[in-house]
Amino acid sequence: MLEAVDLSVMLARVAALLEREMRAADITLNSQFAQDASSVLADALWLEQIFHNLMSNAIQAQQNSARGTIRIESRRLQNKIEIVLHDGGPGFSHEALQHAFMPFFTTRQEGIGLGMTLTETLILRMNGDITLSNDPAGGARVTLRLPAARK
Repeated sequence: MLEAVDLSVMLARVAALLEREMRAADITLNSQFAQDASSVLADALWLEQIFHNLMSNAIQAQQNSARGTIRIESRRLQNKIEIVLHDGGPGFSHEALQHAFMPFFTTRQEGIGLGMTLTETLILRMNGDITLSNDPAGGARVTLRLPAARK
């Protein structure tokens, strides 16, 4: 069921679940949600799963870095909220940008290649979309767009 989900509350829950992994990899989490872009119309459990998957991927991408970062920000685009997750890792390979949402595609030895497929499916079911890119400053960028929750 789609309902208003506060992004700050949800991110705090996911960050608590991933606290040990973030601490072990020396990852700093920063978030900045625009005041008019802090609540989306979503299924709370699905959105939590999406954030958990994306943040886990960002943590794993930075395992060999001296110090890592995950930055999440939002802004309003008319009736949608755009949420952008940046990480300080190596970014997406050309192959990953083309195939990341295909079932069983993975760039990790221990991966099974279903996390991004599930993420895309859940986003689409919530009337949203997802795109992957590399940040010009370095690292990966995942952009989600979901319907804004009504006030």
